[in-house]
Amino acid sequence: MVPMKRNLILFFLLCSSLLSSQISEEASISLLTIAHGDQLYNIFGHTAVRVSDPANEIDDVYNYGTFSTSTDHFMLKFLRGRLLYSLDKGPYSSFLRNYSNEGRAVTEQVLNLTPEQKNKVYAFIINNYELENRHYLYDFFFDNCASRVRDIYESQIPVLSYEDQAPSCKTFRQLLDEHLVGLDWLDLGIDLIIGSVADERADPRTEMFLPRYLKSWTAKMQLIGDSGQAEPLVKSERLVLPITIIQHKSYWITPIRLFYFLLLIEMGLFLMRRRISARFSYWYDGIWYVILSAASVIIAFMWFGTDHDACAKNYNLLWANPLFIILTWLHFKHRPAKLLLSILFLFQLSAMLFWPILPQQLHPAVLPILIIIYLKIVKGISYKKQPLMNNV
Repeated sequence: MVPMKRNLILFFLLCSSLLSSQISEEASISLLTIAHGDQLYNIFGHTAVRVSDPANEIDDVYNYGTFSTSTDHFMLKFLRGRLLYSLDKGPYSSFLRNYSNEGRAVTEQVLNLTPEQKNKVYAFIINNYELENRHYLYDFFFDNCASRVRDIYESQIPVLSYEDQAPSCKTFRQLLDEHLVGLDWLDLGIDLIIGSVADERADPRTEMFLPRYLKSWTAKMQLIGDSGQAEPLVKSERLVLPITIIQHKSYWITPIRLFYFLLLIEMGLFLMRRRISARFSYWYDGIWYVILSAASVIIAFMWFGTDHDACAKNYNLLWANPLFIILTWLHFKHRPAKLLLSILFLFQLSAMLFWPILPQQLHPAVLPILIIIYLKIVKGISYKKQPLMNNV
C-alpha cells in the first residue's frame, strides 16, 4: 500500500512539473528591446523576453545578464571577467515601471510561434531559470543578454532562417562606435582596453550581441512552415514605452582636441628645448611618463590578468609600453636612460609606420599622443647631457 501511495505522489508531482512548464495556445512570447541609457553599464541597451499568458495568469519578463554586487570579492571578479551573471525573472509591470523611471524606451516584438514552439521556448527558459542552470560566465561579445536570446532562436526554433540576409560588414569595434556617438572619452577608454578581437568582421549571427541588432535581425527572420512557405518571425511590433531616446552630446574638450592642443605645446617645447627651464621639463615629462606607465599597466592587466577575451591581443601596448615604468623610475632617480629611450623610440616608430596595416584600429586620438611621445624621446636621446641628470 505504501509503495502505491509513493508512486501516486511521484506521478502527481511529475504532472504538476509538466503543467508548470506549459502555457496556453493564447499565450505570447515577445522580445523586449530597451534603448540605451546614460550610464556606463547601460549605454549599449538591453534585451529581455516576455511571456504573457492571461489564461494562466502569467506575465513575466526574463532577463539574461543580471548580477549581484553582494557577491564575495565582487569588484575583483568583475574586473577579471570571472563574475557570474544570471537569468532573472520579474513581473512585466515592475519591468515597465523600472525603465519608465530610467527614461528608456522599450519596444516589444511578439513572435509568430505555433503553440508547440511557444511551449518549447517556454520550457527551455524555465529550465534555464532553475537555480543550478541560471548562472553563467558573461562575455561581452559572445555570451550576453542579447546573444542568449539569439541562442534560444537557434536551438528551440529549428525552422528559423536568417542566413541569407546580407551582413553589415562592420567590425565589432565599428558596431560599438555607433553607440558611443557623443561619448568621446568613453570611446577612447574602450578603444584603449579592447584588443584586436574587436576588429574582426561580424556576421549576421555575431552582430546580434547588441540588443539593437538583435531587434533588427529578429524583424528580418523568417519561419519556414510545414508547407515550406516562409513567414515573418515577428507577428507584431509596438513601442511599449514611447520615450525619447537619450542623445549624448560631446563635451567641448574631446580627446582629439585636447591631445592635438598638447601636441602643439610639445612642438613648441621641442623647438625651444634649449631655452626651457630644466625644472619645468623635468616635471612635465615626468607627469607624461607616469600617465603612460599607468596606461600600460591597465592595458597589460586587462589582456594578461583577466579572462576578458575582448581585451586580448591589444596593439596599444606598442606605444603605451610597460618599459615606461622603468623609464619613469630612472627619470625620478636622475639616472641615464638613453638606451631605454632608444628602445622606446623603435616601439613608437613601429606604431606610427605600421598604423595603417595593424590588425587593430587605434583610436584617432592616439596619433597625436604617439607624436608627443616621439618628440619627447628624440629630445631625450639628442641631448648631449642626459636631461634626466639635470639639476632640478
